[in-house]
Amino acid sequence: MESPSPPPPSPLLAGFDDDVLGLILVTAALAAIAGAYLVVVGQRRDRTAIHEIHPDNRERISQLRQNHVGRYRGSDGGGDAGGDAGDDDGDDGDGGDVSCPVCLLRASFPIETNCGHLFCGECLVSYWHHGSWLGRVTCPICRQQVSVMFILGPRDSAPADTERHIREYNSRFSGQPRPWLDYLWDLPTVLRHACRELFSLSGLVWMFRARVLLLAAGGLLYVASPLDVVPEAAFGLLGLLDDVLIVALLPVYVSVIYLRHVAQQAARHG
Repeated sequence: MESPSPPPPSPLLAGFDDDVLGLILVTAALAAIAGAYLVVVGQRRDRTAIHEIHPDNRERISQLRQNHVGRYRGSDGGGDAGGDAGDDDGDDGDGGDVSCPVCLLRASFPIETNCGHLFCGECLVSYWHHGSWLGRVTCPICRQQVSVMFILGPRDSAPADTERHIREYNSRFSGQPRPWLDYLWDLPTVLRHACRELFSLSGLVWMFRARVLLLAAGGLLYVASPLDVVPEAAFGLLGLLDDVLIVALLPVYVSVIYLRHVAQQAARHG
């Protein structure tokens, strides 16, 4: 007579299979590592890539300086369009001590682009109006398309015309669809601004916060649910791919929602 088989071990957490619990912990750890990486990359891009104008844009920037003699230093030939923007380095993400690579002066009413570069608000608006752009402008430094202009610092110090033009630009271009690779490349800057406003009492409206929380909750429930598109019980490790894909796409969808919100807010106040 065969002896009865021993009962299966009880799960570590009641209601969750050990494999699912392990997947959740691994996913949370990967998300934390990815978040830290995005913050570090965003800070590195802010600090190391704000001084040098792209060679293809140097002629346009030089003409822009000549047309704004009263504002731009170096229009008499003393400055170089591709040179260093002074001795000031950005020590934080608020643009409080950052030099503008266009005018070569300390940034006045600083603006950060989605690619993580900082400029004077007036300089970036003038750069937009100076060229014959059919759509989004390209960043003077990296030539990536500028889909959104983030206003840094207090808004009450902004020139009325400059802020109006920035809102107009965001209203026209922030909500337009783009390739997925562009969203991935912009994640360090866009998520940093989204998180900053998400946890600020004076930040985004509650409807946006609710959408982000529902999106995050839906992703976690899908990972924890035994009902998957590719079930682990049938496909083993391959069954984890859909869970990993869902978690990887969550930050991208948050950035898309945030950019659309920026466009709606700009159109509302424009």
